[in-house]
Amino acid sequence: TTNGEFFEGKPNGGLDTNEREFYKAFIRPDEEGSMVIKLDYRDSASNGEAPHSFYLRHRAEIVERTVYFRRAWQNLAADTVFETAMSNVPTAFTFIGNKPAIAYLSGRGTVKVATFNGNRWNELGKFTEADSVTNIQLASDGTSLYVGALTTGKKFTVRKSAGGTSEINDGQSTTNVEEPQLIGNVDGKVLFSYVNTGASNHGYIAYLNGSTWTKKEVINSALRDIKATFTDDGKLIVVGISNSTNYTGYVAMYDGSYSQLLAATNIGNDYGSIGIGTEGNKLYLAYMNRDIDNYGTYLKTANIGADNISWQASSQIFEGILSYHLDVAARNNIVYV
Repeated sequence: TTNGEFFEGKPNGGLDTNEREFYKAFIRPDEEGSMVIKLDYRDSASNGEAPHSFYLRHRAEIVERTVYFRRAWQNLAADTVFETAMSNVPTAFTFIGNKPAIAYLSGRGTVKVATFNGNRWNELGKFTEADSVTNIQLASDGTSLYVGALTTGKKFTVRKSAGGTSEINDGQSTTNVEEPQLIGNVDGKVLFSYVNTGASNHGYIAYLNGSTWTKKEVINSALRDIKATFTDDGKLIVVGISNSTNYTGYVAMYDGSYSQLLAATNIGNDYGSIGIGTEGNKLYLAYMNRDIDNYGTYLKTANIGADNISWQASSQIFEGILSYHLDVAARNNIVYV
């Protein structure tokens, strides 16, 4: 029960998530409140329909727990609906200075970009790819806006809007791309990390050098996933997960000119989906732990040195939850996952 609403499970102990009452009772509302969870001993019956003699033999105390929660996020203004669609390609969001920008899929291969001027959203432009778009990325170097679109043909095209106000250019394409992540920093640097399917699935970056994109191998191992982030002092840190059955993690570090400071180093096994972020000399790695005895979502912290990264112990943040998409941000020594 929650806020006076009562929801009963199915006789076999399962839950029918299609019922309105399920959402009322089990999806966190947008106000403070509490939820009472009860476990009846009858739930131990294999199908919920056992003879009375079964209940007499398996009689047990009904366990009850009350969970209290507070409203974690608050709307600052009314929502803006750009358009309704059936796409499952996530929207991309970033800032140009203090101006929000958004990119979203509108149709099979059309990407639209909009910026917020403080009062309303204005469409900056749109472009259409020949193939279906499967991934949208958005980043800024502090002055301009960059939009990346990955297609089913593994072609990743990055386009630019100078100042975040001019028309979006035609951009340049890179082939054999999987798991791209487009990032930038206020020092004018823009790059994307990716798994290069044309180079044995090794970890690569492509950074903007003038008006062209320069490719560089950063992890010399076959990967299934790769993430990159800039540190406050301009270093680049890359974390990759091998496509072996061990799910081995690797970390590498480069300076502001993309010269190697730390070669790809093994950081252990059983890494599932990952997200990374930095603040000061701290590196934060959130990951899905695939170890059968420690399943769940963990956060790992490291100290960033001049040419080394020293890891500290991991801490579990979500027990038993299978996390497929993880993002990390750190502000004022508080880490958000």
